[in-house]
Amino acid sequence: MNTITIVSVSVLVVMYMLPTIIAIARRYKNIKPILVINIFFGWTVIAWLALMSLVIFNKSYNDYKDKQK
Repeated sequence: MNTITIVSVSVLVVMYMLPTIIAIARRYKNIKPILVINIFFGWTVIAWLALMSLVIFNKSYNDYKDKQK
């Protein structure tokens, strides 16, 4: 395989899994449903955009935890 091909495929996989990566980074409590929807329905642009909006605009577990202090 060509180096450009490997880099291109790696970038595409990271972009495809970006909603799950963001959910993990923000420490969402229920990551499994996001992961499953991302894997099976992420290829549809609508599901991918819905997941992105969910993980970006929805409050994460840490946001609630910080407010309790």
